[in-house]
Amino acid sequence: MPVLAKMMIADEQIHPKEREMIVNNLVYKWGYCREFIENYLEKTLNNPKLKNFKYEDIAKLIDSVVKSDKGLNKENLVQVILQEVEELMYADDNADRREMQEYTKLINALRMS
Repeated sequence: MPVLAKMMIADEQIHPKEREMIVNNLVYKWGYCREFIENYLEKTLNNPKLKNFKYEDIAKLIDSVVKSDKGLNKENLVQVILQEVEELMYADDNADRREMQEYTKLINALRMS
């Protein structure tokens, strides 16, 4: 989820449609509790350390999870993450240049690991 939060602030504005998309996807697609997600987002988006979050960290996490569970497919996990990010980028009907730059950084980090 830090990936989505970081992407959400890339254009320096938090659009209500972006927030709604994240909450609804995590609640309805992934089964998370709405209150938990809303609280998590509130804390994460207000955390100054979010800008320092590195996509390489999520890439390392994916690598370690895939190594520990041979039933997981790294490419499938990466594709799911990228699809969620793409949906977020267009949730407000406009993919900002800064969001596209962040998306490129994410792709590079995930593909390089």
